[in-house]
Amino acid sequence: MIGGNEMLREPLFRAMIGAGAVEGSFFTVSDSTDNVVSIGIWFKPGKVMMDSEAQQKAGWTEFYNAISPETQDWWMKEKGSSTMLIALQITKNSWFANLIATHPSHQRKGYGSAIVKAVCQLAAAEGVKAALGTQNESNVAWYEKLGFKVKGRIEFGTKETPWAEFLLCYDSKNVVQL
Repeated sequence: MIGGNEMLREPLFRAMIGAGAVEGSFFTVSDSTDNVVSIGIWFKPGKVMMDSEAQQKAGWTEFYNAISPETQDWWMKEKGSSTMLIALQITKNSWFANLIATHPSHQRKGYGSAIVKAVCQLAAAEGVKAALGTQNESNVAWYEKLGFKVKGRIEFGTKETPWAEFLLCYDSKNVVQL
């Protein structure tokens, strides 16, 4: 999404956090001094990140205007593609994670897993799925251990920076124990 320009990573995360603040839900883990060490930004069924003008004004417009015209063209083309429309249908009918992150010094302590498991239990109680996407194949294995199943792989990117996005769903029949 940043077209290989690492300078855009922070503005992208700010846009995601802004969208979450407007219409998403935050799940956090704090340490003993109340510092947030792990966060998940999820959108409940019926909501999709950057799907409303209010969310876009909370950071997306600034981010979008900062990306190159080529990346803007690519984004508009991909957003309307048939594979993206299928992905949007899955995301709109589930609790969908747009960001799961843990501070590096607190990784491998189960904090991210606790957030994901809590949302999976919430989704199961509501009778809906939990879903997420990742570009990192090692994350796929981690999510599978939490009960997620790969539902698809979407090839994205430009000639300069191709990547694949894995779409995973949690089936409430795969009970995740806390």
